[in-house]
Amino acid sequence: MLKVVIVGNGEMASSLLLGVKEAGHKVVGIFRSERKDVNPFLLFLKDLFAPTDFYMLAKSQGIPEIKAKSVNSEYFRREIRRLQADVVLVATWGEKFLPKTISTPRLCTVNCHPSLLPKHRGPNPYMSVLWQGEEKTGVTFHLMDKNFDTGPILYQQEVPVLFSDTGYTLKLRCVQNARQSLAHLLNGIENATLAPQNQDDLRSSYFKRITPKDIYVDFSMAPIDIYNKVRAFNPWAHCYLKIKNQFLKIGHAQIVNLNQQFFMVKNKKYRMPDVYFGEKAGRVISKGPNWILCTTIDAEHAILLYDVSLFGFCKGFLTKSFIKRLKIVK
Repeated sequence: MLKVVIVGNGEMASSLLLGVKEAGHKVVGIFRSERKDVNPFLLFLKDLFAPTDFYMLAKSQGIPEIKAKSVNSEYFRREIRRLQADVVLVATWGEKFLPKTISTPRLCTVNCHPSLLPKHRGPNPYMSVLWQGEEKTGVTFHLMDKNFDTGPILYQQEVPVLFSDTGYTLKLRCVQNARQSLAHLLNGIENATLAPQNQDDLRSSYFKRITPKDIYVDFSMAPIDIYNKVRAFNPWAHCYLKIKNQFLKIGHAQIVNLNQQFFMVKNKKYRMPDVYFGEKAGRVISKGPNWILCTTIDAEHAILLYDVSLFGFCKGFLTKSFIKRLKIVK
């Protein structure tokens, strides 16, 4: 039985904690991101009134917390040695590990990255995968080195990307897959049956941190590209577009075939308007209280944008009246 320390936060850290136990191994400690990011007094209040699932899960199982300020602190390394950890398992962590921290546990330090490395390195690969229209992604467990997401791969498992996926739904499936993969990973580490495979840097891709330009949608984009961008950022950020000199936040998007008689908005059926196939992209051809149907550069497909609201402080309350004033193409 391996002794494991989990370093991380969010759903992935919680899932790994449960997966270690289900695999027949033991979590001997956790280190959560709030310890390095939040003032101790504010963290005390947060734990009292709005604790995270990861913290509560560990507390309910009597798992001790490492109260360090950094994974690279001597205190953290000393705690790893005191707990006699065989493996440090990392999930969703923005701090680079120093070589001496990586080598502290008895066997290895392993990162769980939710993509098929070497593709989609960097923060939020769920977003990157959907934005680029991938048909599959996965979970990669790899040995950590001095850089982000570049160490030798121990184990990978594919996860299909559904056309209906948002960033959130894709994340949930990757998190569940990681949990189910831990038995194979930890048993392989314990029995020395996993052979690390170096990543091919020539096949690598890296997703940079997003900028305001990245979340802007314009109608020069193909409908599939608009759809992929909107669903990729959901729920972490809202894409937006400019229409009639106002900025609209977009909740969801849907590609609509203009050759069909009806289209659906949240299970409600609407008749397809008559559209001249040479119509300029970006024209509003149908609308509702919080949705608009617009032409695109593809003459046979429109883009439905729904759960939209005006961007700006308190402007959301004016969304319905703004959409009501929009002229419909006849």
